[in-house]
Amino acid sequence: MDLPPAYPGKEPVTSRPNNAGVNGTGVEAPPPYPGLPLNGNAPPLTSAPSTIPQPVAIPLFPNYQYYQCPNCQNKFYAVEDKAICVCPRCLEKLDVGSFAASQGATTLRSGLVWFLAGFLVTLVTVFSGMRFFIIWFGPMIYGLYKIRTGMMMLRMKKALPIATPTNH
Repeated sequence: MDLPPAYPGKEPVTSRPNNAGVNGTGVEAPPPYPGLPLNGNAPPLTSAPSTIPQPVAIPLFPNYQYYQCPNCQNKFYAVEDKAICVCPRCLEKLDVGSFAASQGATTLRSGLVWFLAGFLVTLVTVFSGMRFFIIWFGPMIYGLYKIRTGMMMLRMKKALPIATPTNH
């Protein structure tokens, strides 16, 4: 019975000839798990990286208006001065200029007109003494939807205009 040569201590001993790897695949097995430290305390966990985009330096364009988000104080620019935009950092919907205020008031008024028209048609047909009456729910529901949308637009946060942004 032949014994393998003695381990000289310089190279790791491999029982696989020609570095064949695990099951002849050529892939070495990973090192063993080192286990817990000797004092018994587990290593502290590190937190995962944040998924919230951090503020970045914005380029200075002469024709754009610069704004600041009232929620996260992030600076951004907008091409239109009357629009609804989304803050690129916190994704908050913001009113740029006076778009949401004027559009919200218009939407609220048209919602009231739709609701009152549906309600009046329903009242007139119920109290007219006819054998049938019309309940006009469609315009009333649409009017309530437009009233709700107009109120949401009137309560929208306004982006704060700034003259020249300071890059971070």
